[in-house]
This record gives sequence, C-alpha cells and structure tokens, in this order.
Amino acid sequence: MVNIYEFEFECLCPADRRPNVHKAMVVSERCIPVEEINAAAKEVSEMAIYQEHAGVELGRRLRATIKLVGTHDGIKITSWYGPSC
Repeated sequence: MVNIYEFEFECLCPADRRPNVHKAMVVSERCIPVEEINAAAKEVSEMAIYQEHAGVELGRRLRATIKLVGTHDGIKITSWYGPSC
C-alpha cells in the first residue's frame, strides 16, 4: 500500500525574508495521521528555510518521501527527499 498526501504550506526565504508557497506531496507506505502532517508543516513553516532544506525537514519529521514544488524569483524548483527518490 502506498499513501499520497498533498497540501500547500508557506516558508520564509532566509535570503530575502519573503514568504514562498510550496506544493507538497508526502509519499509513505504507512498511514500518517493528517494531524501529524499539519503539525510537521507548521513547524517547518515557522523556519526561515530554503525549499531544498524544507523537504529534508518534512521528510525527517514524517519518515516519508517528500516532493516540494515552488517558485522563487521566477524559477520553478522541484525537490525530492526520502528513500523513494
């Protein structure tokens, strides 16, 4: 069984302190309660963090594969983190 959870969240860019919106996909063979996903996203969204590192933080907290897609200064960034990459 594979579970896929999708949501959006915001982080502050550490370089210019502007908020960036990220589309996230969490892929896991285990069931992850949505409350756990929301809590992890809230923790990461309170950091000033680059998207590439935000995926790592979410993946560690949720023990899952993470795909993040976002745009910053006109450049679309897609980041994967986790064992299924």
